[in-house]
Amino acid sequence: MQKRLIILALLSLILTGCREETDLYFYTDQSWKLETALTVDEAIMDLAMGVGGAVVGSELGVPIPDSLLESENWIGLSLDYIVAEYRNQGLVAKWRRSSNTYKLTVEGEGYSNMPGVSLGAILLEPVAGTEDQYHFRMETSDMGDLNNFALPGLRYDRVITLRVGRIIQSNADEVNGSTAVWRNKDVVDAVFVPASPFPAGLIFTLLCVGSMIGAISLGFNKFSGGVKCQNCGKRAHKGQEICSNCGEFLSVDVDL
Repeated sequence: MQKRLIILALLSLILTGCREETDLYFYTDQSWKLETALTVDEAIMDLAMGVGGAVVGSELGVPIPDSLLESENWIGLSLDYIVAEYRNQGLVAKWRRSSNTYKLTVEGEGYSNMPGVSLGAILLEPVAGTEDQYHFRMETSDMGDLNNFALPGLRYDRVITLRVGRIIQSNADEVNGSTAVWRNKDVVDAVFVPASPFPAGLIFTLLCVGSMIGAISLGFNKFSGGVKCQNCGKRAHKGQEICSNCGEFLSVDVDL
């Protein structure tokens, strides 16, 4: 992604003293999903962009367009740019807003196609000597620097959650089986086993439904008026007089 688009996204976060919550999903078929929820302070959102947008853009070496600085929905406009860029890369991307929270979702096939991997910002590679383990490492923006950019009295918080099949080891603040959580960490590091693309709950439900259908089908056949051949035991349809298997005349008095 172009540097300019990245800066637009950072401005949408830093200048409003917000909370960023990112969930990362990795699956055994090499598919992945990235969900980032950005919660902003509506009361100072416009003021922050108007006062500090151009200054921060200059500080980071990227000019911010006047159209963005003057927009009433500059966060949404920034996310529009980002989604368009991801879609140009062949990824599935969308964003939606709920109150003062903006949620960006990006999905793709192939770990190497995940944003940040090709640029070297994210390390994601198989663990040597294993068949299903991967090493994930991401160096994020320094939390102290981000808070220096925020307006006085505001704080930028970041929570990153890895959701996989199993966590082998990590530097996370909290680990619960298949989930690891980092809070305001500059470095995220973990070894994990990807999750199945089909949740266990869904598989169980499908098995239950299949069993029910089978039981209903057997019950229907049993009470549908058919008979068994008294000679070979082959099932015959209702009204059939000769067994299609052995040719024996059927007795209508022989029920299943």
